[in-house]
Amino acid sequence: MGDVLEGTLSAYDFDEDAFQALLDVIIEAGDGALELSREGKLATVRKGDESPVTVADRQVEAAIRACIETHFPGVGFLGEESGTRDADNRVRFVVDPIDGTRAFVRGMTSWSVLVSMEEDQVPVWVVAYMPALDEVYMAQKGQGAQMQHTVTGKQQVLQVSQVDCLPSCAVSHGALAQFTDAGLGNVLLSLAEHTDTQRGFGDFDGYRNLLLGRVDAVVDPGVKRWDVSAAALLVTEAGGQVSTFRKQSAQLGSPPLESSQLESSRWNHACDLSLLDGTAGGPHDLAYGLIASNGTPIHGKIQGLIGR
Repeated sequence: MGDVLEGTLSAYDFDEDAFQALLDVIIEAGDGALELSREGKLATVRKGDESPVTVADRQVEAAIRACIETHFPGVGFLGEESGTRDADNRVRFVVDPIDGTRAFVRGMTSWSVLVSMEEDQVPVWVVAYMPALDEVYMAQKGQGAQMQHTVTGKQQVLQVSQVDCLPSCAVSHGALAQFTDAGLGNVLLSLAEHTDTQRGFGDFDGYRNLLLGRVDAVVDPGVKRWDVSAAALLVTEAGGQVSTFRKQSAQLGSPPLESSQLESSRWNHACDLSLLDGTAGGPHDLAYGLIASNGTPIHGKIQGLIGR
């Protein structure tokens, strides 16, 4: 992995040991959070945007941040809980210590630890670890995506589905409030009318089901960068497509939505994930979101439904 990244990150040359050390800490920190959950040691408080945070969120992010500072000197950092350090650097890590805290505190299995290394705001190396399922999802730009079972060591190459007809499409849509809070409640009705089935796989679990070929698209409004940076590279490296969107007021003759059109199976450098940036713990525009799919023609058709 280090040899590939040497060419990708022109200003840095981090060896395989640095990435392995970070992967080990991600898994160890995630397992520690799972143990706290099982022990019931999850005092929860509400942040300014009313989202929950636990001691586990903060401990996981602190452990990952410490590892990054040790093994990746000079690299920027953007974390959901502890904020930024040199986050405008060309190379930075983006961390969501527990994606799906609401699921986490309720004992569900769908939460994850998300870590993404970005160069010029494009993800180039990512990990998504789901401790309760013993699954770690990994991708490197240009090298494909894989899932590994942490207990058995069994690996699986990830590949999105081949469904190419919208009426046969299965869509993951996340929390209903993500749509209603963003003024996109009508999108849920459009998805119900025009696709085969719709399932509420929240947080990274929706992207997980896309990567495993179980659903064909994910519509994810009201998200921040740390929610989706890792998923974006995983999806494109598994042969899929992603784009950001922003809800616009309906105007006759105007474009239905703002989005970055991506070539199938590849990450397009024009895709502006900065639409999803926000201050840690602060407010953001709920009208922004991400569409991920198995590629054309499904992607364009889902975009059309959102733009109605």
